[in-house]
Amino acid sequence: MECRESYDRAMAKVRIRVSLDPDEAERVRFHAERAGMDLSSYLLNAAICQMADAEGRVAQQRLEEIRSGDAEVVSAEDLAKEPGL
Repeated sequence: MECRESYDRAMAKVRIRVSLDPDEAERVRFHAERAGMDLSSYLLNAAICQMADAEGRVAQQRLEEIRSGDAEVVSAEDLAKEPGL
């Protein structure tokens, strides 16, 4: 799945420190290079993919609850406040 989302590169950045085992770090660097991305972009892309996957699972679960009749009725505003959406 292609998860590369564009973002405003002119926006202020926040530095986040990540600790990895040396072997994991080498694998991440290898895959970033193979994807033609710098390490920051690669890790951001991976995080975006993970978040999109999690949000999709939450939405799918909610849809299944609605279809089964087990869901309580909530407003769109309340639904938008749910974590992961």
